[in-house]
Amino acid sequence: MTKPQNPLWQTSKTERKSYYSYFFGQNMIYHMIAGYLTTFLLLIGVNPVKSAIVMLIVKVWDAVNDAIFGVVFDKIKFKSNQKYIPWLKIACALTPASTIAIFVIPNAASETVKLIWFALAYIVWDTAYTICDVPAFGIITSMTSNIEERNTILSLKGITAGVGMALTTVLVTVLIGENVGMGYGPVSVIVAVIAMATMLPVCKNCKERN
Repeated sequence: MTKPQNPLWQTSKTERKSYYSYFFGQNMIYHMIAGYLTTFLLLIGVNPVKSAIVMLIVKVWDAVNDAIFGVVFDKIKFKSNQKYIPWLKIACALTPASTIAIFVIPNAASETVKLIWFALAYIVWDTAYTICDVPAFGIITSMTSNIEERNTILSLKGITAGVGMALTTVLVTVLIGENVGMGYGPVSVIVAVIAMATMLPVCKNCKERN
């Protein structure tokens, strides 16, 4: 038998499923970058020391853009009077697109071009991921004022996030492997498309109530 919904909960099952689905896709993208970026850069001939320097610079930017986005997030008012959904819509497009941009660096380009391409794409990706992450955790406070409900939703989204990461591992391992032999570019497109498809429902189904 299906367990009945707590009558004090304010969200619908569709909302909660959409919220869980968002983190499934988000973590597919995160794992694509965290798990395979270094290997990809080595394969296309980028010096590991130089790529590490670029990554360090982006991490410094990451610390700065969190504060900047916090101010922008508070200041910008959308005509829809929604605080979170508009940012999530931006994230659902920009995060997958910037992920693909990183993994389609031309192999035939010079190392300098590769480094510049990587630096710009990675900065955009890091900024997009901030936009992707902050509203996703913030919207739960607007979806429901019930603390127990919030805690339950946040706990369960961790499960779908883990499944999303596991799926990325399987996809990359199988598709990059010698039996299939795809490159990181096409694989990143597949991961990004699945991620976008699973992230988008939150923009349609989740409600800002509080």
